[in-house]
Amino acid sequence: MNTSNLQNHHPLLLDYLRNNGYCISQIQWTQRCINLVLNEGSSPEIDSYEQLYWHEVQQRGYKEDARVRKSLKSVLGNVKRFDLEGIYPRHHLYHGFLAPPKPYDLLGGEYKTIIDYYVQTARSGEKVPHTIYTERQAGTVFLLYLQQSGALSIATVTERQVLDFFLTARTSSEAKRIKTRLFRY
Repeated sequence: MNTSNLQNHHPLLLDYLRNNGYCISQIQWTQRCINLVLNEGSSPEIDSYEQLYWHEVQQRGYKEDARVRKSLKSVLGNVKRFDLEGIYPRHHLYHGFLAPPKPYDLLGGEYKTIIDYYVQTARSGEKVPHTIYTERQAGTVFLLYLQQSGALSIATVTERQVLDFFLTARTSSEAKRIKTRLFRY
């Protein structure tokens, strides 16, 4: 894992925490995670922050429900965002470290284009942002289902795949909400 950016810029992160009211324990945790990245992250078997996290959990023997494990995950996630994206931590901002990928990120290029076009078109109309967001999510889940059922292009979608989505929607509360949203108009 390349640690040179963090090596050069970690004092900025620590200064930011000190100047923005973070408690001493948060600053100490951040310093600990920075040291972990700089010392262990450069070893050949560590390729990512995620691998470093799991390596540290195993090495220290942290139990799954241990508070220290949650703190490590949170602070290491903040260090990762700062290092790779230049984003400083904010109180109560979910960083998504070790979170599953979002459905939109799993879509192929053509399906992403459809969703992006919908959002662009909807914004130029009279829909409120919350409605656009909800319908975007519904469309994303629907297209992801089609993609995962083998339709890698809109041209290859079959009637059976569409019907299967709505038939399985009876058992899934999320799919029921999507079905309601798709057929609202």
